[in-house]
Amino acid sequence: GLPRVFVWDEFQLEIFDHWGELVFKTLDPNYGWNGNKWNSETPSPNGVYGYNMTILDTEGAAIIYTGQIVLNR
Repeated sequence: GLPRVFVWDEFQLEIFDHWGELVFKTLDPNYGWNGNKWNSETPSPNGVYGYNMTILDTEGAAIIYTGQIVLNR
């Protein structure tokens, strides 16, 4: 099908480490994770991290993306 264009009311991104600990969260779609725990000066270890991204569109529908990313410095 055709791509869907939507405008959102709410955005949330969460990044979890291998043990399920939350290492980053933002409600700002323009503020990304820099690979450090809570974007501090402390680097997160290399490995696989899970993410959950939830978008609430203007019609009230929740769009949820989940997956994994690999951090390799």
